[in-house]
Amino acid sequence: MAFPRYKGADGVEAFCALLVEESGVLFLPSTIYSSDLGLTPTDRLRRFRARQP
Repeated sequence: MAFPRYKGADGVEAFCALLVEESGVLFLPSTIYSSDLGLTPTDRLRRFRARQP
């Protein structure tokens, strides 16, 4: 699993919301994840691809 960095001025959460609203592509901002091992970066995202049943 990897979290690509988003460098846009609007922030990763706004970018993820825009993608799902305009194109149906689901990216999750890293801020929804947490870890006991360390801090979770706030400028990362994770992409999911839906599969056909």
